[in-house]
Amino acid sequence: MFERTPYPARVLCIALLTQITYVGNAWALRPSDCLPGHVDSTCATGVAAKTTPPVVTPDLQSVYSGPIAGLPTNVDAYWGFDFLADAQGVRSPAPHDMFINRSAFPITIDFLFTMPTDHVCEHGCLPRLEFRTATSWSLSYATFNIASDTVSARLQVPAGGAYGWMMALEQTHDAWIVVMAPIGANPTMAQIGLDAHPEIANPISPAETQCQCWDGTVANCWPGTRYSSGLMGPYSDKWSVMRPDAWSNCPPRDGG
Repeated sequence: MFERTPYPARVLCIALLTQITYVGNAWALRPSDCLPGHVDSTCATGVAAKTTPPVVTPDLQSVYSGPIAGLPTNVDAYWGFDFLADAQGVRSPAPHDMFINRSAFPITIDFLFTMPTDHVCEHGCLPRLEFRTATSWSLSYATFNIASDTVSARLQVPAGGAYGWMMALEQTHDAWIVVMAPIGANPTMAQIGLDAHPEIANPISPAETQCQCWDGTVANCWPGTRYSSGLMGPYSDKWSVMRPDAWSNCPPRDGG
């Protein structure tokens, strides 16, 4: 759900526009090649990947194994959205945009990327990947495992847990996720809080609404464009999640 706070960081928005293009009535992250194996774009149709990474965890079964669309090449981006709360028009139990695992089972998500092997990898070779978990939005950094040309990391979410992630490609490509649950559990993607098609990132523009401002007043606002896959847009450690076209009539904190 959209966190109803003012958006004072308009300077950051301007900087981010160099990485963003306007398509129809919605913002879309560039590039928009949507080629097989290139999942670094927002795509209206599914993105085919080159190979299927093996799942080697014997006590888990796959709920989804495939590419994840909407990944920008040079910008950090955040995934996390409470689809059920949005559909019901109620406030999410998470204070920020987050997926909610409403199934009765823990889930495991493996993130896999293809990394370059034609040169020595130093700075910027591995992807950037951070996890946000629980309603406290706790930060944890991914621990990477490297095997040949594949780099992977694992996120584990308990039953009822809230979660999201920040991701950027750097020099990697072919971003892939494998969503797993205990054998015999058989939860749906909706029950574990994810969209059924992570390989598609369609822009979604909500209606204008009213926001609770920092000073206790209420003002008109627009939460900005999000995407069907749960992608929320550019991410900054300083400003958190920033939908670049969002606006608010809340008074600025500095009175200017």
